[in-house]
Amino acid sequence: MTVNIGWFSSGRGRGSRAMLEHTVSHIRSHTLDCEIQFVFCHREEGEGQGSDDYLKRVSDLHIPSITISSKRFRENHNDQFAKYREEFDQLVFEAIKPYDVDICVLAGYLLIISPVLLKKGSFINLHPSLPGGPKGLWQEVIWQTIVNKNYSTGAMTFLVSEELDEGPPLAFAEIPLTGPEFQNDWDLLRLGSIEQIKASQGENFSLFQKIRNAQIPLEAPLLTETLRMFADKKIGIQEIHRASDLPIDLTGSMQI
Repeated sequence: MTVNIGWFSSGRGRGSRAMLEHTVSHIRSHTLDCEIQFVFCHREEGEGQGSDDYLKRVSDLHIPSITISSKRFRENHNDQFAKYREEFDQLVFEAIKPYDVDICVLAGYLLIISPVLLKKGSFINLHPSLPGGPKGLWQEVIWQTIVNKNYSTGAMTFLVSEELDEGPPLAFAEIPLTGPEFQNDWDLLRLGSIEQIKASQGENFSLFQKIRNAQIPLEAPLLTETLRMFADKKIGIQEIHRASDLPIDLTGSMQI
């Protein structure tokens, strides 16, 4: 049975578009029994070149798009978005209500979702670390990886819960941060503190860049393969919370 998906994205970066295109390519080559019923974006046309390009791509792919501006909502609520988050999510809920979906995907969606949206069904998200690894935005995850001297990293998909980044992991893939291409960068950490490196180089620090560049190629295939597990009934949508064999290790089994 085809898995019907609701797709949420801020549409700002290259990763958001890559995840959408990767999943669509597998759907349309009949290797993934899913269908994207709509794409929701909280940025409207004219709010940014990245999201404009993203929404045009959604249109080119002939997928229905729904947009509600979180920027305008914030401005209309005295810049107190967090206070009125549930009100915004109620608007989103009403907009997507006509669509019958089995699961919703957060693919580069930068807003925290409230319980109002979770009543639409199960949401899955992507996080740029391994299960049990650093939490937070991807930038924070990379810095924590460096601070902890973790010589491997990866990405995981997880079920969204009411507590931020605390839902059960579904699948993951791991990559090493060792070898000649990383060794000199790890050695540089002996020459100064992380705070000094942050102050002088910030995200231009070569190890920071290499870790991010190692993570990005994992994200789209990992999301697609997670959806494939639902489509192939390796994960039951109704039984996610009770599954004992999760997360599934997809390291080495994905085409990147």
